[in-house]
Amino acid sequence: PPPPPIFFLTPNTAYEISLGLVGSEMCIRDRIWSKPNCVFCDKAVMLCKMKSLEFKKYMLDVDYTREDFVEKFPEARTFPQITMDGNYIGGFTELDAHLG
Repeated sequence: PPPPPIFFLTPNTAYEISLGLVGSEMCIRDRIWSKPNCVFCDKAVMLCKMKSLEFKKYMLDVDYTREDFVEKFPEARTFPQITMDGNYIGGFTELDAHLG
């Protein structure tokens, strides 16, 4: 029999594909999962801009559902939630410390 196919997918990739991310969006490794009227989400965006980071911001009920959020971040209780280079960072406080 032929050898099994080789897949170069990370666990996040399948999720990102399910959100319809393609092309250049797949190359952006820093992500902010946000919601409307969220002060700490806005602070996370401003911090990333100040550090000249290329990032993608996802908005609740526009880019993802609450169910998607719970699936991706089962322990999270606050917004934003942030990943960098495919690694979970946490919220704004953790991002600030990480970039510190």
